[in-house]
Order: sequence, then C-alpha cells, then structure tokens
Amino acid sequence: MYQTRARPLSGKVVIDWNEVSALVAASGLVWGAMTYVQKSNRERAQRRGELVREYTRELSSDPALVQLFTDIDYGRLRFRRSQEWLGAAPEQNLVRMLDLFNSLGLKWKHKAIRLEDVIGTTLGYAIVRAWQDRAVSAYLEHVTRWDELQRGTGYPFQFFKDLANALLADSLYARLRPAATSGPAHPGAGRFPRRFGTKPRVGMRRQRLPWLEKRPS
Repeated sequence: MYQTRARPLSGKVVIDWNEVSALVAASGLVWGAMTYVQKSNRERAQRRGELVREYTRELSSDPALVQLFTDIDYGRLRFRRSQEWLGAAPEQNLVRMLDLFNSLGLKWKHKAIRLEDVIGTTLGYAIVRAWQDRAVSAYLEHVTRWDELQRGTGYPFQFFKDLANALLADSLYARLRPAATSGPAHPGAGRFPRRFGTKPRVGMRRQRLPWLEKRPS
C-alpha cells in the first residue's frame, strides 16, 4: 500500500495512517488494562466482603455464641477457675468464639481481608467488645499461663489480639481526631502504629497524643 510520512507537500499534510492505527491500538491496550484492573479490584472486594459475611453468619447462626456475645456486650460474663467453668460449656463456647476471631485475624494478617472490610460491621464490634471485656482478658491470661506450663506455641489467640488492637486503634483515632477532619478514620494515624503494630498510611497528618507517649520514670 502506498504511504507517505506526514510532511508539508505543496501546502498540504499527508497522514501516515499506519502511525494513526498504532496509536489507536496502543490506546485500546491501555484502556483494556485499566478495565481489567478495575474489574479485578471489584472482584477482590466482593470476595473480601463475602468472607466477612461468612464469618458473620457463623457467629450469628450459633445460639450459644449469640448468647455469649450478648453476655459480653452487657458485661455479664464471668470467668471462674472451677470445674463448672473450665473444660465445660462456658469455656468451650468462649474458645469457639475466640477461635473464630483468631481465624479472621489470620486472614487479615495474610491480607485476605482489609481492616476497612471489618470496620463498622457487627463482626468488628464483637471483636472489639470481646477484647475489652474483663472476663475475656482474665481467661486469656489464664490460657497464656496454661500454654507456658504445657510448653505450647506461646501465642494463644495472637491473631485475634492483633486484629482487635488494630480495630481499637481505628476506633480511638475516630474519636480523637479534630472535628473539622472529614472522611473515614483509618488505622495508622497519629502515634497508633508504633503502639498497636499497624503501619502508617502515606499522606495522613500525624498528631501528637501526649497521654499515649512513654512517660519518663
């Protein structure tokens, strides 16, 4: 096929259609890549959402776990070092709940879900409430000592603890950030990352929280 590069000729410009076709093809490739990335992001978000819903269903569909969470939420749970508690239904139900939260924490550690997938959900609220409960804390201390005596892993329910700390950090930041700041709260702002083990996000304004700083002895 006859073709000529674009150059002035008798006051006219002759267009090289091969170059135009190449540009159009390149634009199509870029658009296709962008579309693929957006589709992949949506699919990953859907999978993460379905995973959180699966854990939520597992928690809410078990009457024993629902009752246990209700007792935790209203401060009615009591930990007792007795035969009626240890090795019996109260401990078994609590272990099942903590194991569920620990499994979700492991998914978060391996980036199968993001923290924002859990923030604002019933599951996220349940994790924070369990972590703040005195009876649950007493039981976790008991399990840690028992694990040391039995020479276990040394990290009982560690992924639950890490996830709960990250959720609590986000909750605290949401309450402490200036009223003028808009948008959702995120972990990693202020001094929380060093204390709670989450990574700071780029571009976030750092705040000084004196009461969280290490005080001189």
